[in-house]
Amino acid sequence: MHGGDVLGVAAAFGVDPATLIDFSANINPLGPSQNVRDAIASAAVDISSVTRYPQPHAPVLTQKIAARYGIDRSSIVIGHGTAGLLHAVMRAFRPRTMLVPIPAFSEYSHACAATGCELLPYPLCQKNDFHLDTAAFIACMLRERPDMVLINTPHNPSGSLVNRRDVLAIADAANAIGAVTLIDEAFIDYISEESVLREASAKESIVVLRSFTKFYAFPSLRVGYAVASINNARRIERMLPSWPVSTIALIAAEAAVDDFEFEQRSLEHNTNERARLTETLASTTLRVIPSAANYLLLDCKMLGVTSAVLRNQLITNHAIIVRDCGDYASFTNEAFIRIAIRTNAENNHLLAALRLLEPAR
Repeated sequence: MHGGDVLGVAAAFGVDPATLIDFSANINPLGPSQNVRDAIASAAVDISSVTRYPQPHAPVLTQKIAARYGIDRSSIVIGHGTAGLLHAVMRAFRPRTMLVPIPAFSEYSHACAATGCELLPYPLCQKNDFHLDTAAFIACMLRERPDMVLINTPHNPSGSLVNRRDVLAIADAANAIGAVTLIDEAFIDYISEESVLREASAKESIVVLRSFTKFYAFPSLRVGYAVASINNARRIERMLPSWPVSTIALIAAEAAVDDFEFEQRSLEHNTNERARLTETLASTTLRVIPSAANYLLLDCKMLGVTSAVLRNQLITNHAIIVRDCGDYASFTNEAFIRIAIRTNAENNHLLAALRLLEPAR
């Protein structure tokens, strides 16, 4: 079950979608920046934006990304969101086995199934807040000898970070056994100093996936990018359709990538609200998993209800949608929910709703 299906939830529960507050999708609550909105508005009235094909290989956007991060523009592949690029990477490399820390984004298993790859699960420890033990993971990798290793940092759904030093240690160990390391950095904008984009641009054994969807808040436009060595970038690009991203999506991404004022406001808001939510929830019976991203994973078992029941109660009684994590097979209890960091007022509404569900003491 993916987050963000407000219309589907509204139809299922018979409520007005305009009344629902969606904490299930990890989207920047500030919305698209004014620069992005202006760029989209200008494109919408320029008929050439829809009557001409998008430029092949997105030269303006790739140049902006290259300049921003100090990498070769030829190592950048623009695609239909990170999910679309994930499938392209799997088709390009055709791994027989892929080692993946779980719980994990469901699209990883879908991409494996679509390409005949066996997903080798590496369960993360709930008691250790889903932190990846690098040494133990490398030891598992040396035993299993997969063709590909996938690292998601910050991890979804927990928000746990694998720092760049550990990511590179894993990548070096994987390279030693001939495996490719695929790194999903969809939420790394919230802690960008831990990115390994530059290493991915220079090394044959590393591929990084990045998203415009989450941080820049235009998920419906579906644009992301992969960074790999020049040889591997062309290999991935050959797996994509000729025009994988629309002109208007490219225009939005071009406006977003160098909007530093919006970036700073977004980081400050997320840092402040995440800390406030974490501190406030820590005084309840809920267990809060420390997060480096724009969401929090909550263990709600002390409330005495399953995550599915809790989600339904929040929708019905408070018009709040949370991500029910009960469909993650690796959780040992059915009481985990994930909440996005939203505006101050919306976060207060969620806190008030959760307090009402607290058992009497």
